[in-house]
Order: sequence, then structure tokens, then C-alpha cells
Amino acid sequence: MSGVLVGAITLGSLSDTYGRLKIFYIAMGIQFISALCCSFAPTYTMYIALRFFTGFSNGMTVVQFTLLLELVGAPWRAFCCVVVAATFAIGIAVYALMAYYIRNWRYLSVACAVSLVPFIHMYWLLFESPRWLLNKGKTSAAENILKRIAVKNGHSDVTIKLKIPEPSKEKGRNKRFSTLQLFTHKITRNRTLVQLYAWFVNSAVYYGLTLSSGDLGSNMYISVALSGLVEIPANIVAIFLLNRIGRKYSLCGAMLLGGLSCAAILFTPSEYTKTVVGLAMAGKLAISASFSMIYLYTSELYPTVVRNAGLGLCSTFARIGGILVPLIIPLGNIYPNLQFAIFGALSFTSGLLNFYLPETLGKPLPETFEDVDKAAYKITTHALSEDTEGLLAGEGEDEMEEITAV
Repeated sequence: MSGVLVGAITLGSLSDTYGRLKIFYIAMGIQFISALCCSFAPTYTMYIALRFFTGFSNGMTVVQFTLLLELVGAPWRAFCCVVVAATFAIGIAVYALMAYYIRNWRYLSVACAVSLVPFIHMYWLLFESPRWLLNKGKTSAAENILKRIAVKNGHSDVTIKLKIPEPSKEKGRNKRFSTLQLFTHKITRNRTLVQLYAWFVNSAVYYGLTLSSGDLGSNMYISVALSGLVEIPANIVAIFLLNRIGRKYSLCGAMLLGGLSCAAILFTPSEYTKTVVGLAMAGKLAISASFSMIYLYTSELYPTVVRNAGLGLCSTFARIGGILVPLIIPLGNIYPNLQFAIFGALSFTSGLLNFYLPETLGKPLPETFEDVDKAAYKITTHALSEDTEGLLAGEGEDEMEEITAV
């Protein structure tokens, strides 16, 4: 967990400077090498050190989500992001299956490393983020990528011209931004503080409910597999809600429901075992849904110039929440189910705080801090136009021959 903590904020910030795709590939390489070397670790200390780097490379998750968000058209953001989140649950189940048949931990480490090999083909499939390229002044590269995407979506006759604002109107376009900029801009600072708490809470409640629920049966492999598969229904519901009632209200509703479910356990007599399990399961499903939602919502709140830095910092606070869970769970020995009351209070208050943030459904992604200041994210000078986004998403009129993204 400590490796993921460091990797999230480091890789997120680096990808805002050097590109999403480059950092993603480097992280994949680190993960493969460290996971493979774990199987040959001669000492426990060496194994822990290698696992740290494996966790560090897992910080590429924030880069992955940002790259996905910036590549797909607006109508597909929610679907794609939640589907990616669902693969985490599937991965847990697959890992349990692998562990069932591969009982030697060294061979299991090799199998995990080898499972990354098929992803080499992504080198020929993925594109760098056109938004990042445009914000770095690499207009030609951005146009070429948008053209390739348009062709794949059946719009081979499209001509894409991107216009960069005059330097006087966009000072610092090539400026290197860091995590500190998240706190120097008033609106972004307020959003960051709320999101840091939300990510901390999501992680703490998620891992807290997982560790507090105990085994679902006598077979630990089945227990681990079910703990992952049970999250898939939550992700399916999340896709529907995100596009129907919006990002903000979906996230707030999920966190409030999770908080109420956990708090209700405190007032449920211990002899009502099924009721306690049912409430804990409801809380787990709600917080699982909110975890898949928060990646999308947070990404849409930040401008492109610091999107990965913001997402990385939030992910770092999520790891802090996960690290503190083992200190919260024993509080149940002081007072029955006290840990659930704490998880409930955390989730409920975070849900309320997010009501103060704006809705992002149907809004263009902000590119700079100036865009964040504009009402309703009205980007008028340099973002991809709505027509362009629709075209790249596979929509638009066939007769449209030229798109100028301004």
C-alpha cells in the first residue's frame, strides 16, 4: 500500500509533464520487472522492497483513467471508466483462481508477471492524449491522433484543424505545473480538499468493510473470489446512474447510502446476524459503486494541465485511508460495532460535502485554470468543440467534411 501511495502522486504528476502514454509504459515495465524479480527474492527484506516497486508501478492506475477520459468522447466517459473499474473486481476473482491452482508463491509471482506480457500489443493500439498534446503546444501531433481516431470511427474524409489561443490570452501554456498548483487556485483548492477527504473515506470504508466482514465461507479462495465478484453489480448500477442523474448526485447518493448502512449496524442487536451481514453488504455495494464513480468525477473536475496531478494526490490520500483501517477495526473490541459507526460517519459526511461541488455531466473537460473559472465550464478558445468530440466518439453527420476545433 505504501508503494501505491508514493506511485500515485509521483506518476500522476510526471504524466502531466512528460505525457500520459510514456509514463504508463514506464510503469508497466517497472511492474513486470519487479513482479518477476519477486519470485526470485532470496530474503524477506528483498521481497518487501520489490513489492514496494510493484505497488509503486500500480500508481499508473491514475494515468490509465486520465488517458481513457481524454481519449473517448463525452457520451462514453462514464461507461468506459466504470468498466475499467469493474476489471479490478474481475482481477480479484481471477487472482483467486490462479492462487487455487498455483500453490507455490514463487510460481504465482511468475504467473502474475507473465500475465502482463499480452498487454505489449497496447503499444500499437493506444494514442497519446490529444488534450495533453494540445496543452503542450504540439498541435500537429494532436491533429494526427484525432485524424486516426476519426478514421477508425468511419469518418475518413474529416479534416481537423486545432487552434491554439494567442500567447497573450493563455500565459503559461508551456509552463510546467505541479501538485502545488492544486492549492494556489481558489476554486481548484476547494475542490481538492473535498476530494481528498472523499478518496480517503472511500478507501477506508471499502477496505474496512472488506476486513470486518470476515470470510464468506470456509474456503478462502472462494471467499476472495466472491469478495471481488460482488462488486460487479455495483458497477453496473453506477453506469446507469452516472448518465441519468449525474456524477455528483450519484456519488453523493452512494456515499450517503453506504454511511447509513454502516451506521445502522451500530443499532442492530448482535443476535440479528443476517441483518448485520445484509447491512454490511449494502454498505459494501454502495461504497464499491462510489469508488468507481469517484475516479470519473474527480477527473472531470480538474483541468487538463493538472488532471493527473490531482488524481494522483487524491489516490495518495486513498492509500492513507487504507493504511489506517487496521487501527480502526480493533475499536470494535472497545464497543460492539464501533468501527462500523466510524465508517458510517465518514461516508455520510463525505457525501454531504460533495453536494457543494458542481455537476460535470454533459460539460466539456476544462483545459486550464481559466476554464475552471468560467461558468458551466464554458470553454470557448481552445478545447475540442462538442462537434469534434461527437465525431471522434463515432457520432456526427457523415457529410461533415471539416471540423475546426477551437
